[in-house]
Formats: sequence, structure tokens, C-alpha cells
Amino acid sequence: MKETRKMEMTTKERILEAACRAFAERGFRQTTIAAICQAAEANIAAVNYYFGSKEKLYEAVWEYATAQAEEIYGPDDQGETPEEWLRRHSRNLVMMIFDEGPGGWIPRLIRRDIDIEMEGELMENIRSRFLEPHRQQLEKAVASILNSDPASFAVRCVTSHIHAMCIFLNIKMKFRRHIFGAERPDSREIEFLIKSMQEFIKGGIEQVRSALKSGELSEINLEGNK
Repeated sequence: MKETRKMEMTTKERILEAACRAFAERGFRQTTIAAICQAAEANIAAVNYYFGSKEKLYEAVWEYATAQAEEIYGPDDQGETPEEWLRRHSRNLVMMIFDEGPGGWIPRLIRRDIDIEMEGELMENIRSRFLEPHRQQLEKAVASILNSDPASFAVRCVTSHIHAMCIFLNIKMKFRRHIFGAERPDSREIEFLIKSMQEFIKGGIEQVRSALKSGELSEINLEGNK
């Protein structure tokens, strides 16, 4: 079945799939074009023809991996309330982290390349095209629930707390083994993890909103500090 699908794919599609797997497993620096082409059963010249360079292929991989995740988990914006969107978003993030197929390529790309210095044109393009829009949408949802300005320090803090939980779960493999006894928990543990995280996020936002309303916490605007 796998071989049949591979035969039906175009050369460009085979290169993209092979590159997704390679970059997700070994990261940008440790992956060679030769290895990708060998896995894709393609000529090295085909990478230059379709993508132009290793850097352009890497960007195409992020675009392809994002499309695969959206196909599996749905588009990011589905017209929900901010509360509904946040619950679905947090569920999808956790599911993607433990997804060993195409739906989990994005978390694995982040995991492998998180230590690459986030400077230079390549990583700036990755950040602005694929990471920044999700951060902004999360800030928008949190701001709406808090009834706060998206530029406020409160919104930035809450958003960072949510990101931190997911990043730590994605990056710290030893943490997984400590909590679950394995790098990949079973389906019941994943479901419990998701629901407990959703309740934690919901309760935390409610507490921050209450503290802002009572004056226990004061708003700090971060205009121009995006």
C-alpha cells in the first residue's frame, strides 16, 4: 500500500514527503539533500529544479507540513467563540505533539531545530510565516476572554504560559518518561493530559481576569513591543 502510494506521487511530492521525514527526524543542519533524494528515489537535480536550494526546500517542507496538519486537525479558524477555539487549539497542539505521522511533522520540526539560532533570513521567514500567525491568533483569543488589549502584558503572559506547557511537553523527552513512564503515553493518558490542560488554562484565565477586574493585577501596555 505504501509502495503503491509512492508510485502514484509526483517527483516533487516524493521529495517533499522524504524531506519532511528527514528534517523532522534529524533537523536542518544534519539533513543532506543526498539523503532526501535517496529516500525519495529522485535525482539531486530535481531538488534544484523544483526548490532551488536546501533552504527553499526547508521552507516548502514547513508549508507542506502545515497543510498536512490542517487536513488532519482542521483549519485554525473555524468561526468559534474564543473559548471554543482555545479548547480546540490546546487539544490539537497536544495531539500533534504525540502524532507520529504527518500530523506531527510541525512539532517534530520545532523539536529538532529549536536550538538553531533564530536569526538569519531562513529562520526569520519560518518564524514570520508559520509561527507568528499562530501566536497572534492565540493572543487574540486570550485578549477577548480577558477583555483586554492584545498588546497588554497580561495577554502576553497568559499566552506565554500556554506556549510554555506545550513547548516543554514537546521538547523535554526525559520529562515525558518521568511523568508517563514512556516517551509516548497511551490514548487514555493523552486524553487525560488534554482535558487537565484545558481545565488548567480555563481556570488560570478566569483567575487572571478576576484579578484584573478587582485591581489585584494592573494592566501594563506593551505598545510597539511586539
